[in-house]
Amino acid sequence: MLSQKRAIYEYSLEAVLDGVEGWFFQNEANELMRLASEVKPPYCIVEIGAYRGRSTLSICKGLQEGVRFYSIDPRLPCDGFEFKSADRVVFEKNLATWNVQDLVFPISLPAEYVGWNWQKFYDTPVGLLFVDGNHSTQNVVNEIRAWTSPASEAKWMFHDANGETVIAALAQFDNLVTLKEVDISRVCELRKG
Repeated sequence: MLSQKRAIYEYSLEAVLDGVEGWFFQNEANELMRLASEVKPPYCIVEIGAYRGRSTLSICKGLQEGVRFYSIDPRLPCDGFEFKSADRVVFEKNLATWNVQDLVFPISLPAEYVGWNWQKFYDTPVGLLFVDGNHSTQNVVNEIRAWTSPASEAKWMFHDANGETVIAALAQFDNLVTLKEVDISRVCELRKG
C-alpha cells in the first residue's frame, strides 16, 4: 500500500465499490486488487477500459508505493455500447471520492496504438495488464499483439473472457497460458520461449 493516508485504505474493497456502476463482479475485483498488490517498481500497471472506475478503484486499492498506474480508455463506442461524456465525469468523481485521482495517469487513445508505441513514450516494463476494452475478436487479437512486447513479463487479466469473441481471440495465442479463472475473467501470462 501507499504510505500517504487515503480513505480508500480505511474501507473494504466491497465498500469502496458500493454504488460504482459496472459489470465487474466482486470476486474479480478482489483478484485484480491482489494482482495489483504484487506489482513492485520498476514495473507499472496498465488498464485497458475503465468505464466508471470499478476496475480502476480495485487497482488503486492494491497499488504499491512507486508503481505507476496508466488507465487507457478512449471512450469510443464498442460492442454496441455508446459511452457518454457523463461516464467520464462519473469516472473522475468516483476517483475523487476516494482521493486517488493523482494515482491514475489517464490515456485517452486507442489501447492498440499505445501498446505498439509503449517503448517510445513510456518505456516502463508492465507488471500487470488488465484488458476490458472493446471485446470484438479482432480488437482483442490486435491488443494482444500490440501489448505482447511491453507486457511480456506481466500477468494479464482479461474481463469477459467467457464471451465467444474473447474466447476466439485468446484461442489464437498458444503462448498465452491461463493461470486462473475468476467468475468471467481469466488471469494469464505469456509462456517464455
